[in-house]
Amino acid sequence: REIGGSNAMSPCMVPDGAGGAIVAWQDQRSGFWDIYAQRISDSPPPPALNTWYLAEGCTQGDMETFLLVQNPGGELVKLDVTFMGSSGPVDGPQGFVLAPGHRVTFKANDFIAEWGFSAVVRASRPVVCERAMYGNGRAWAHDSIGHTP
Repeated sequence: REIGGSNAMSPCMVPDGAGGAIVAWQDQRSGFWDIYAQRISDSPPPPALNTWYLAEGCTQGDMETFLLVQNPGGELVKLDVTFMGSSGPVDGPQGFVLAPGHRVTFKANDFIAEWGFSAVVRASRPVVCERAMYGNGRAWAHDSIGHTP
């Protein structure tokens, strides 16, 4: 598999201490030489649960934050999203119905304007959640699975 496109060079890989590895490389996709890294692992997928906590969101400046929710089950799921900002809770999508085997992406910028916030996703049935952030005109990104209770 090609990492970083045709402008990638100097790849290196080190163990992550948890059964996977970190791959890093130089890349000119932004027009400048930058360093990129990605964790790879053959670990089992995360469990599907009803409540997820997501941290480190930012929707100010040129930042974009997205919540991604997958329904791995065979029945409809009802979702409620609440963002937790400096001035208290802010409702995100409420009562959103997610079909079996589908994923939905919510852009946090559409609901909250904060330099730092967290989010809670509550679902009527088990789901899997992650948070993705992009900055500098999408020149860089960060992604993290949610935390469960």
